[in-house]
Amino acid sequence: MNEPLVSVSGRLLSEPTCFDEVLNQGRAVNELRRRVQRKQHLPSIVLHGPKGVGKKTLARIYAEAARCEAPTEQGGRCDKCSTCKSFKGSGEPLGFVWANGAGEGLPRALRKLAQVGTFGERPLFVVVEAEKITDEGYDELLKAIEETQTTFVFVTDLEKSVRAAIRSRCVNYLVKPLSSSATRQFLCGELAPQRASAASQVLDVLVAHTRGIPGEMIRVVRLVQSSADHSLDAVRGELELDWPLELAGAWARILRTDIDGWDLPEPLRAVPVNEQLRRVRALLLYAINEGDVGVELKGRSVTDAALLHRDKEFAKLLIGELNAAAAERGVSSRQLGAHLTSFWCAYVPPQHAFDPPAVAPD
Repeated sequence: MNEPLVSVSGRLLSEPTCFDEVLNQGRAVNELRRRVQRKQHLPSIVLHGPKGVGKKTLARIYAEAARCEAPTEQGGRCDKCSTCKSFKGSGEPLGFVWANGAGEGLPRALRKLAQVGTFGERPLFVVVEAEKITDEGYDELLKAIEETQTTFVFVTDLEKSVRAAIRSRCVNYLVKPLSSSATRQFLCGELAPQRASAASQVLDVLVAHTRGIPGEMIRVVRLVQSSADHSLDAVRGELELDWPLELAGAWARILRTDIDGWDLPEPLRAVPVNEQLRRVRALLLYAINEGDVGVELKGRSVTDAALLHRDKEFAKLLIGELNAAAAERGVSSRQLGAHLTSFWCAYVPPQHAFDPPAVAPD
């Protein structure tokens, strides 16, 4: 069965080049567009939000439009003025400084700014990984923010990870993921359902998996467009969402971790520790809720995509093992479920020699 979804546009989505092409049209986009339209680029900016939400793309679009001599009414670069023409096709940014907070480029650029006083008529710095700004450039950076007409755009995943002295001198904009409905609308626009029931289930999985993150949405569309099989099982396989079936074989052993200790099941050995815990917790909640999964919280999907639309036999297996474990301990399934939920929320398994290192969640 390879017909549930097909590409509508037949194109591979490209990087946005203007504000109108940005998927998540929220306050951050509107405010940056308004700055360009009014030609008012102070105070400096902190762009923050989840990884993959499009912060760096938005910073680039804003910087290019701010450097443009005659931006469009929509706040985009004109591609006609001397500034745009001088950089068009060169692959270089439009005369602004792009630096990593952890690298040497920022301190160097700040020293140059201190020497020459400006980087042109509309000086602008984009600083990615702003939470990693080193002590070396920190004092010069604060001085530049306060004493020059340079606009700084600081990009970070977590707003509070940027030093408070920097944040207090900036306007902070949260770049949000799309809502579940907006995510679904985008995916439907790119992937046309041909078989309504099957396509609806696939779309549910894609919406939950992408979580409204534009970068992941585009990646998934490209993946599906390039695949010959768009069935639910095939999409799960492409997105590596088969782990519940693999983990179910070790479920009885996992339910005894609080008694016997952590005996790492084979299906979990290839993933970091935090992902091991996330999967176990998701499966436990699924079993406790008897296969019932919540779909949205404040308009966004919170369901684990790997657990959506699993068949009744899979749910029966997990629930049966939970009931058996409860009977063995002489408690009700509800009591055991509450105990294990508390246990797994606080539990940190010991590191094994073959475990990959834990990584920070997106």
